Amino acid sequence: MAGSEPAAAKAALRQRIRRQRRELPDAERLRRGSLITDVALATIGSTLPGAARIACTWSMPTEPPTDDLIERLQHRGVDVRTPRIEPGWTMAWVRTPPGAAVTPGALTSGVLGIRTPVGDDTAPLSTCAVIVLPALAIDRRGLRLGQGGGYFDRALSDLASHAEGGPLRMAMLYADELIDELPSQDHDQPVDCAVSEGGVTWFATQGGSALG
Repeated sequence: MAGSEPAAAKAALRQRIRRQRRELPDAERLRRGSLITDVALATIGSTLPGAARIACTWSMPTEPPTDDLIERLQHRGVDVRTPRIEPGWTMAWVRTPPGAAVTPGALTSGVLGIRTPVGDDTAPLSTCAVIVLPALAIDRRGLRLGQGGGYFDRALSDLASHAEGGPLRMAMLYADELIDELPSQDHDQPVDCAVSEGGVTWFATQGGSALG
């Protein structure tokens, strides 16, 4: 696609997936979310068993929930970092220990409705062993459809790939959001793997195993 076509196609796809997510019953979201958390933890444990610092976002209401994942990582002694939106369309990664304060209002507060950690203990994303990313969809190339703000594409563009020693890029989504091909643009950043209730999918273009 050329010109404005990929952006328009992405916008239409976002609308469709957001609608599907809103229609998912809460009980089913929690059931799938629990399975996704188990897959994420197993993947981290087998791939990077000594991971000491992991970046992860607080989920928004219709996303696969990350609360349990964050809590289980915290109680394993992992230095969990969650994002705070900064001026200039950037993110700071704030230390988030068990019981850490987040902005009041939980699910509806913060920029873009994202819960925001309180504190000044920040660290560069490059110091994390794993980055757990939200995604609306992932394609067979490992390209990710986000919410449209471009925060993660900007953050990832400054990092070494996992194959070159950078953090493992792991996206969380529902199994039916793994698709064949997304409309893409030059700034889109690929991920190494996607975790869903169906298991983990590695992307060979990122140095992982075969798709599956």
